[in-house]
Amino acid sequence: MSSKYLQAISASFGLFSLGAAMAASGVAPIALEAAPASRTVSYADLNLASPEGVRQLKGRVHKAAREVCTTMGYKPLTEIWAERACMRGAIKGASGEIELAVARFERQRYARAKSIEIAARR
Repeated sequence: MSSKYLQAISASFGLFSLGAAMAASGVAPIALEAAPASRTVSYADLNLASPEGVRQLKGRVHKAAREVCTTMGYKPLTEIWAERACMRGAIKGASGEIELAVARFERQRYARAKSIEIAARR
């Protein structure tokens, strides 16, 4: 047997042993990129009395929902559908907050926090 072959077997066995030890100890591997569960969308700089301001806020909400619910790269169609459902749910969940923000702005009752939290249910 060549030394490269023995090194490859040794490295494979080492990785296998590490994985087995982690599984036995209950330690889960850390995900390198975890999708955020929520995003905060600020509207402090928008005039919500104008249609353009409301359109910009809705655009920010859509963008935040996309960031919270989707991942880049190729994926099965079922995952794409799940991401779209997640986005629809996040946007629907924020729609009441958008309406409330617009109503408060029009009545000159400004909210203390000028942001909306976009949350995803995956």
